[in-house]
Amino acid sequence: MPYYAPPHPAINGIDLFDAAPCAMAICDKQGYVQKFNARFARLAGWEPGADKREIKLKSLLGRTSQFIYESHLLPPLHLAGSVQEVELDIVGEGEEVQPVLATATQVIGQDNACLHYFSLAPAKGRREFGRQ
Repeated sequence: MPYYAPPHPAINGIDLFDAAPCAMAICDKQGYVQKFNARFARLAGWEPGADKREIKLKSLLGRTSQFIYESHLLPPLHLAGSVQEVELDIVGEGEEVQPVLATATQVIGQDNACLHYFSLAPAKGRREFGRQ
């Protein structure tokens, strides 16, 4: 069931999207990045505030993560409206691989446009723990 989102909330003038403690991105239904916060920019190797609307989130993923994104993340996101803790590898512009846990929610905007809100939490420690 999609969630109908109000505009991004702010507390004391601070946009909570930008102040989030994890990397966040909003993509359209085709997967193009529409908005991202500073933490996401660092993860991707981008300048904060750069216009990256021609970039698909999938293009930032390693090959295996692209398969996982298409087969394990998108189907439940489209059918159930959300998905929790899918492990992916983000490959930034510097070719450094960053393991993350992706959580996503499908949101229907005021204009009935479908958006996907992603939060990406670092998973490097989790991956190292799993190897022990």
